[in-house]
Amino acid sequence: MKVGGDTHFRSAHQPIRVPVTVYHKHGHQRLVQIREHRAVEVDLADFAEKVADMPPLPGVGFASDVATPASKPGIDAVLTTPVREGAVDDWSRFQGASAAIGHYVRLVHEGRLDPFAGWEAICGYNAAMLRPSWPLDRLMAESERLWALHVKRNGPPLLRAAHAGAPASPLPTFSLGALLDDTSPMPEDVIGPRVLTPGGLLVLGGAPKVGKSDFLISWLVHMAAGVPFLGFTPPRTLRVFYLQAEIQYHYLRERMQQIALPAAVIAAARDTFIATPKLKLLLDAEGVARVAEAIRAAFPDAPPDILVIDPIRNLFDGGPEGGGENDNTAMMFFLKDRVELLREAVNPDAGVILAHHTRKATKHQVKDDPFLALPGASALRGFYTSGLLMHRPDEDSSVRRLEIELRNGPALPGKWTCLEKVPVS
Repeated sequence: MKVGGDTHFRSAHQPIRVPVTVYHKHGHQRLVQIREHRAVEVDLADFAEKVADMPPLPGVGFASDVATPASKPGIDAVLTTPVREGAVDDWSRFQGASAAIGHYVRLVHEGRLDPFAGWEAICGYNAAMLRPSWPLDRLMAESERLWALHVKRNGPPLLRAAHAGAPASPLPTFSLGALLDDTSPMPEDVIGPRVLTPGGLLVLGGAPKVGKSDFLISWLVHMAAGVPFLGFTPPRTLRVFYLQAEIQYHYLRERMQQIALPAAVIAAARDTFIATPKLKLLLDAEGVARVAEAIRAAFPDAPPDILVIDPIRNLFDGGPEGGGENDNTAMMFFLKDRVELLREAVNPDAGVILAHHTRKATKHQVKDDPFLALPGASALRGFYTSGLLMHRPDEDSSVRRLEIELRNGPALPGKWTCLEKVPVS
């Protein structure tokens, strides 16, 4: 009962019943079946630590002379006292880790600590106080479990501060007069004209194999070189981090070499365009932390101007409920709790570009409203600042049509493009 085990096991000699084996009792034989499943996975050592942590339950498998454990230690003692495995100290590693994680979860939930600072604090406690330390995946799993439990009990977080220790500030409000009187210069576009604005989100959609990645690579390399491309204009040389999860390294370099790019553009973008090969990674809480670390390592001197995720599908994390791309709630979770957190961790003013596969749609549907073909379109269109959709009006032609939708600027006409490749010897 204390560890959530099977209450039928009252004696130490009883064997564990394994599904699809045969169960013998009272002369009857039955096939063991799973009657109920809970997604909890622990090691045997975890059970021992949990039993040591919990007070005895009167009359349930304990002698009457079992001593009552000491009162729960204060959080200051937990955070500053090393604890060894095997419950040889005043409290166990499981008790210490759970208390420390719970403490930082509360701080993040209340907005008193940035989520990434909270995770760093949890990792710091693990490294300094647990002897030996927990593996990172176990630490992450326990952190996410306690976060989900805390949110379930206390509701959604009231405020998630942008920076560690940032004080809560009142919501910004402006009178009509103040808005009319403010004639200060507009922020500089990341990519003009208003295609990608500071802190903006652009979604590039298209069917598989339509040429999104080739177009995106050509566009991004020009932005990294500070050179206009199809009328899209960077204000200067931009730092671009291209998180792609579709093409393995050797085929990525082959594609880069095949795309016809001017030599001057390539020379200017050699160090300002950083790409990843295909990753076995989900953009969950641990994935966000790993990607943020990689970005900081790639651009140690200044933060990136553009973050790119290509495609959403291969990195998508729909949250605790596990929804897919077509689930608007899961899509909103991914955008707010994964993409936005990654941006906040590396550069709050960076522009984000998401490459997204589209559903099958007829040419008539694409003509009427092309952006409805995006999975999770309701959540995406209410969240992004710019939408680009690439499609092929003529199946026999290499020409592509690019539809454009802007939230922060005047409408732009669609564009036609044809990507060329050169042979690689």
